[in-house]
Amino acid sequence: MKLTRLVIVLLIMAAMPTTSRALETLIGPVGINATSPRCALDVSDPALNTAFCLSKANSTVNYFMVQTFGAGALNLDAYNASSIQIEFNPRPADGVGAAYFKFFRNTNTTGQTSLDFCRGDGTNTIDSRIGVKGTNTFFTNTHIGINTKNPSSSYWLDVIGPARTGNLVTSGTLSVSGAVSTGALTANGTLNVTGEATVPVINITGGSDLSEKFNVNSSAMSPEAGMIVCIDPANAGELKVSTKAYDRTVAGVISGAGGVKTGMVMGQTSMKIANGDLPVALTGRVYCMVDASNGAILPGDLLTTSNVPGHAMKVTNHSKASGAIIGKAMTSLEKGRGLVLVLVTLQ
Repeated sequence: MKLTRLVIVLLIMAAMPTTSRALETLIGPVGINATSPRCALDVSDPALNTAFCLSKANSTVNYFMVQTFGAGALNLDAYNASSIQIEFNPRPADGVGAAYFKFFRNTNTTGQTSLDFCRGDGTNTIDSRIGVKGTNTFFTNTHIGINTKNPSSSYWLDVIGPARTGNLVTSGTLSVSGAVSTGALTANGTLNVTGEATVPVINITGGSDLSEKFNVNSSAMSPEAGMIVCIDPANAGELKVSTKAYDRTVAGVISGAGGVKTGMVMGQTSMKIANGDLPVALTGRVYCMVDASNGAILPGDLLTTSNVPGHAMKVTNHSKASGAIIGKAMTSLEKGRGLVLVLVTLQ
């Protein structure tokens, strides 16, 4: 009898895809292992304390409700030799009404709420998750595109168009080609911006000088960090290692000596005349090669070029030093040659 009634129910459901209230009108609620059905179709398993219930949610809203009771889960399984699709196809009668897919808890609970995507290897290992109400959201080996159907394989997150974030932390490469509004930005990798960046304050914690990139020429030796360089009149936009004292073409110090790194580097990669291979400090703190044979170096001493290639010396002839000063010493060197911390201030 139960089987016959179930067949009748299924036939009616197939012929009348309207509401479960129609079933109750024709034959009443149907129970399978349920003597007092709680809905149009109530399938229970008393031994496992579980049940499956299909009904219309209420008399004023036209939709079906599928419920499970007790311990267990509601599973939708589809088997096929090729691809599988489980489709939800809401069709508002007026053609313009809203369509929703709701995933929520119907009671006031505080447990985890998430939509999980498993690996598909039979282990139920979760590869990706969309979580709400404090549950973390994460994606594994997935390139996410926002406003693009074809996210670049070079980025895990590819956003086309303006973006706004709160505090943003990245440990890889962050490339920006549109407008981005953000709070605190922490980039542990590379930050690439194609366009303009407007900020009230930039805090640089990895270096202490402002440099530009130049090609540095030298026939006597290879350019090294800490060397003083001058304008190369034979090559427009390029520099050369200094070779004479009180050289008014002095331009800066090759950055990076003594462990003090470059703080900011400027250059225009599209033009050779405005770019190069080496960062040259134009202002800020940098270690510089110094020769103390012209006098011991003390903090505050003015420094200029010397006859030792790439080395600075103490200014002793102030009339000759005009226009040839590289900066002020911030540490000492009593004799010989060595590195002195210099505050680069060309004058």
